[in-house]
Amino acid sequence: AKAQSKGEGKMSNEKVDGIQPMYVQAQAQVVSQPGQQQEQPESLIPYPDETNWHTSECACERCCACQGECWMAWCCSCFSLGHISSKLEALGQPCCLKYSHIVMIGVALTIVDIILSVVMSRPGRPAMRQPRLAGLFFFFVTFQMRRAISRRLKFADNCCFDCLWSFFCTPCVITQMNGTLWSQPEVQPGCSCDDNFAQVV
Repeated sequence: AKAQSKGEGKMSNEKVDGIQPMYVQAQAQVVSQPGQQQEQPESLIPYPDETNWHTSECACERCCACQGECWMAWCCSCFSLGHISSKLEALGQPCCLKYSHIVMIGVALTIVDIILSVVMSRPGRPAMRQPRLAGLFFFFVTFQMRRAISRRLKFADNCCFDCLWSFFCTPCVITQMNGTLWSQPEVQPGCSCDDNFAQVV
């Protein structure tokens, strides 16, 4: 009986010894993750010391440069806005919509605009002004993102000024935001549709 109790005691000690290191290791992993998340956002800002936008809205070398980011801002705004949304989320300043939502809604509204254009341009129909649903959506998202960047980086921007720029020249504002959130936006994100650039400085 004594031998059996000693054997059981030995087995229980082995189980405790086997469980305890696993528990300590799990605790170490949980403790290390919050520290990494707290240090991460500030390191993703390419120009942390600047108190204003890195480029102006009328910088033709950016918005009319015929580079990757320029083409995406003018022709595929939904992908550029999706990249900016992902970067804002990584900086701890999430915007109204995520990357996938912006792309899906932007593509869907563009298709609706094309269908409405075909239907309303048929002969015999009264002349009506076609609503630009995709353009209105991109304006709203661009304005919200510009305000979010200003709050995150503490820029002294005017709300009416941001609204006017976002409405009358959406691609110019998009390239300006890219130039502020990435050090080489013509390379990354550039002309890419992937959502892999939130951690790129």
